[in-house]
Amino acid sequence: MLGPAARETRDAWIADPQATATAIVERHLTAYGPSSRQDIAWWSGLGLTAVNGAIARLADRLTDATGPDGRIYWSLVGDVPGPASIPETALLPEFDALLCGFDPPARARFVDPAHYDILWKQQNGQLLAPVLDQGRLAGYWRIGGTSKRVLTVTAFSGARRPTKAHLAEPIAALEAAMDLHIASVEVTRHP
Repeated sequence: MLGPAARETRDAWIADPQATATAIVERHLTAYGPSSRQDIAWWSGLGLTAVNGAIARLADRLTDATGPDGRIYWSLVGDVPGPASIPETALLPEFDALLCGFDPPARARFVDPAHYDILWKQQNGQLLAPVLDQGRLAGYWRIGGTSKRVLTVTAFSGARRPTKAHLAEPIAALEAAMDLHIASVEVTRHP
């Protein structure tokens, strides 16, 4: 929030850091839940102490479950969206929330750690646009060309190589979102 109209809200947030932390945790859980306290801390920049306090303040609105990694994952109950319908194959944008909304060590839930290192170039902060296939990040995609756009989809070693049929709906969505026409599709394998 910028500008004079936001001053009152900003001043209220500064005056009550506990309420601010609670609102931030609630926002994260609404958008990304179920999430661990580490996920929330990484995404928000809050320390674990602030996150723990906010979770305690929200306790009557939360449910929890232990994940396969032994962490506790929190979810809001009540007026939150239900689980999303996940397509079999999707072309996600760079810096998609699936990678950016969760603590790096916990990302193994949906991407192999070796593949994560390919997707997110830590040296320069660049993130390749990931391919979601069968619930896992299984490769990346790029668009090349100027007059005739070529979509190159690269599957990771060990991941299913999506067919053009798997990619038909994601390509239509990509064309609509980016207002362009994909002239051809190449499906490759990452070395």
